[in-house]
This record gives sequence, structure tokens and C-alpha cells, in this order.
Amino acid sequence: SGPRRSRKSEMAGRVVADFGRLMARRAVQRPAMRQTLRGGGELGPKADPKYGDYHPPVVGAAHKNLAYGMGTACWFWIFYRAYYDLPTLLGAHPFLEEHH
Repeated sequence: SGPRRSRKSEMAGRVVADFGRLMARRAVQRPAMRQTLRGGGELGPKADPKYGDYHPPVVGAAHKNLAYGMGTACWFWIFYRAYYDLPTLLGAHPFLEEHH
């Protein structure tokens, strides 16, 4: 048999081999990215004229409704604070101007 390898050397060899296998799998799984023209021009016959190759994410109804509800609550809070304390909301702080 050949020269005995150290434990660190064996571990490094396994890490490199695992990384190589991972990269080979990714190359098979992932299709090549299509190059797009950033400065304008034709993107190809199947490109969407509005977004090009970009496909906006699909958002579920629950997330949309939650976002509307949270936004509504924030605006109601701002209007509530404005109704009861408009000068302070706009930045007038009379308590900072008091001198002792």
C-alpha cells in the first residue's frame, strides 16, 4: 500500500470530493441562464413584452389580505394620533422648550 495520509488530509479530500459531487448535481439540475440585453433590444420570441424574462411572484390571498389589514391599521393609528395630538405628531414639542 501507499503512504499513509493524515486524518486532516483525508477530511480535506472528502470535503473536496463532496463539493465536486454537489457542483456536478447542480449543473445537471439547473438549466443555463439565458442572457438578456440590459440596454434594450430584442429578448427573443418568447419574452414577455412587459417584464422580459422576469416573472413576478404569485402572492396568496391570505398574505394580500393580511397586508391590507396591517396597512389599514397603521393608517388608522396615524389618523387617531393626528385627531388627538396633531401638533406633536407634526413635530411641535412644547415640553422641550421649557426652561427651568
